Amino acid sequence: SYHGDMARLQGWLTAPGKPPTLRAYGRLQGQAQVSHAAGVVSGRLDATVTKLVMQNADGRQFQDPEAKLTARGSYQSSTDQLKLDEMLLATTALGVRAAGQVDSLSANPKVNLTGRLGYDWQRLTPLLQSYAGDQIIFAGRGDRLMTFAGPLDPAVAQAAAAVDWTGAYVYGFQFGPGVLDARLAGGVVECAPLDLSVSEGRLSARPRLRLSPEPMLLEVEPGRLIQQVRINPNMCAQGLQYIAPVLAGVATAEGRFSIDLDQCRIRLDDPAQSELSGRFTVHTIEIGPGALVRELAVVLNRATAAKLQRESVIRFHLAKGRVYHEGLELVFPEMTVRTYGSVGVTDQTMSLVAEMPIPPKWLAGNQVLDSALKNQVLKVPIRGTLGKPAIDHRTLDQYNKSLLRNATKNVIEGELNRQLDRLFQPPKR
Repeated sequence: SYHGDMARLQGWLTAPGKPPTLRAYGRLQGQAQVSHAAGVVSGRLDATVTKLVMQNADGRQFQDPEAKLTARGSYQSSTDQLKLDEMLLATTALGVRAAGQVDSLSANPKVNLTGRLGYDWQRLTPLLQSYAGDQIIFAGRGDRLMTFAGPLDPAVAQAAAAVDWTGAYVYGFQFGPGVLDARLAGGVVECAPLDLSVSEGRLSARPRLRLSPEPMLLEVEPGRLIQQVRINPNMCAQGLQYIAPVLAGVATAEGRFSIDLDQCRIRLDDPAQSELSGRFTVHTIEIGPGALVRELAVVLNRATAAKLQRESVIRFHLAKGRVYHEGLELVFPEMTVRTYGSVGVTDQTMSLVAEMPIPPKWLAGNQVLDSALKNQVLKVPIRGTLGKPAIDHRTLDQYNKSLLRNATKNVIEGELNRQLDRLFQPPKR
């Protein structure tokens, strides 16, 4: 019989100077029975952890009142083979039942296991949220076949498993039922093609996860990822605001959009250094005033809701930790504003330029000067962050003075040319 404290036991098993990703807490107790006869060691292990807590570095936790492990098998020294007659791991959230064998146990272990994986998403969701935040929720439960063959090194092992769900919510996107069927070979987890309903639209993807060599990469094949999805403010706050900064902080968002991927290679160890590019197609999107729209209202001298240009295409790409975009067209009742620039993935800093016609309030009422200015394009530099954008007034003032000088020069030159033409051209007969 044995008992112990999980936190102290984990300290024994953790390499010095490398704190564990998940810290385990709870009370361990159990029994082990071992016998030896004719070169064969047979045994059974029963372990129970009560009040199990798995805590992430940021404090998020997964809790389970009780977790049980049972293992029964034998080891034959002449063949260096461990035969696993039964292995059962049972918690309220997850269950694994498997059997098989491990060859070359003392030298280069090669595992061959077959079993069943049972899961309850409602109870597993807190564990997922400890890694990815509280914007991930899955529903449903299931029981699926699983296999594993080869060394424990994922670069050469082979494995297969599948999970399904009845519904999911991920960063503002509402998913319908689905199945994820995955196979590991050559250090890469290949997934069967996905075709799911999502927020009244469709998602089509064939993801793959490269485990070896490092860094770990999540890759998605180029093509249309999502089609005719209905937008909502949570989507804007979680990710779309980096592609279209005018969506940052909006209280309301109505309409539909699609996304096509040209390239998608997400680094799981450092997402900001990923390689991502594609096209965001605006079918129809209307938004309430957000942080950037309110800042532009200072230039436009009016506060109003706005909409993105129908069937417009915003191109985007991620490079060196910043998401760049071009082609965004924001439609107001009196004019259309076009933006381009970049947003930082980690600090949300903005470096944008908004292009627009000269606002009516800027025109001085002088017919000649107004005529010269009305066809000019005003460029408004915007800095700050997604949550607190700020117009760069110093750069804007310098640009305005240059614009006014050029417009006035054009008016004077135009008038002088007309007078010279009248003076030197022969009269018409």
